[in-house]
Amino acid sequence: MNTEEIKNRYTMTDILTRYGLKKGRNGLVRCPFHDDHHASLKVYDRSFYCFSCHTGGDVIRFVELFEGVDFREACKRLGGQDEPLTADVRARIERQKAEAARKEAEKDAAVEEFQTATAILRDLEELRDRHEPDSEMWAAATHEIVKLEAECDAKLDAALALMKKNGEEDPEREATA
Repeated sequence: MNTEEIKNRYTMTDILTRYGLKKGRNGLVRCPFHDDHHASLKVYDRSFYCFSCHTGGDVIRFVELFEGVDFREACKRLGGQDEPLTADVRARIERQKAEAARKEAEKDAAVEEFQTATAILRDLEELRDRHEPDSEMWAAATHEIVKLEAECDAKLDAALALMKKNGEEDPEREATA
């Protein structure tokens, strides 16, 4: 199979899937070729380009860079010869999967903390609403509500900052889009 046939046979999505990478809805993925703190590698149908490290190319170039092989070996690996991935490449894929799972767990924990705090806030608001304004119980509940609202704001800010750090879309921006 010649290089043009290889390029026409695979899409960048096929190649990303092969290595356990997943692009976002905006077509971006965290660049595996540098220490990317947010998704900066744009994936097109049959090519890619990183706006941070300025690395780009076609499906063959991606395989060359990802597996650390030359052009000929990359073509060979894409040419229908199902050679097993090297131990280095398998280890790299596993590290990327573990990192993605860690970030997902971190995000889930932040969301759970925020949801717990907002549930407590609703309970306090219900407690306050059952008492007369300016009563001791009303004042105590109001005081706790003010403190908890600040805590909820801080938890939400932390969760959004974590999502931004991980290269995820801002959920408020997505909702308005």
